Amino acid sequence: MKTNYMIIIKIAFCAILSFVVQTESFSQNIDGVYLNEVGDKRIMIKDNTFYYELLDFRTLHNVGTIPCATCSIKKEKKGFFSINSIDDPMSIFIDNMAASAEHDSLDNSTLMELRVRLPSYHNRLNLEVITAFRHYFINDYYSNELIKISIEDVSNIIIKIYNPYDFISYDLDFYDADFMGTIPYYITNEIPIEKKTRKITITFNNISDYSFARNYIRGEYFKVENNQILWRGDIYKPVSRDLGN
Repeated sequence: MKTNYMIIIKIAFCAILSFVVQTESFSQNIDGVYLNEVGDKRIMIKDNTFYYELLDFRTLHNVGTIPCATCSIKKEKKGFFSINSIDDPMSIFIDNMAASAEHDSLDNSTLMELRVRLPSYHNRLNLEVITAFRHYFINDYYSNELIKISIEDVSNIIIKIYNPYDFISYDLDFYDADFMGTIPYYITNEIPIEKKTRKITITFNNISDYSFARNYIRGEYFKVENNQILWRGDIYKPVSRDLGN
């Protein structure tokens, strides 16, 4: 009987020890700044929050950062952590966004001249122009290029702006996948067109070169091994640790 009692005590002790070891591994401090091997991506972890950034080397004497994702962190099994975006994917683009339109009545042409200006954006993108009866798809559009559209029953226009590297139309009301820099930006409000307008310029001041770098992350995992982070095929090594101290 005494032997059985000692076996039970040993089993209980081993179980408690295993739990303590596991708890310690889960409570490991991974706060810090990590840089990938190429040196163009950075992860910062602080206060149980995961920040993913690209490094911007366009300024000669000052390396900037492009924020791509801000995620909550959940500890999973030993060494693994899951991350989920904190930001709502649509709010990334629609917050503080506004379009201004300038109208100019010309002749009685059956075509309208449309220009979409993005003063803070300097790359190509894809546009969709929607009128009452037609959809115009314009790929590789650069700011202020001329678009000619039919004026038939045009009383308003809807502009949709897409990431140029995204060839799939995502339904953002159904969050079932990650968006790795592929969130399209939709202008949902209709822009009214004054009668007899033959020339219109629509300006979006708040879309920048960085707008489409944002990621929407849902249910991804990273691994911490030998004080390094393994994520999306990259190895991130620490450049500073424990930001809280």
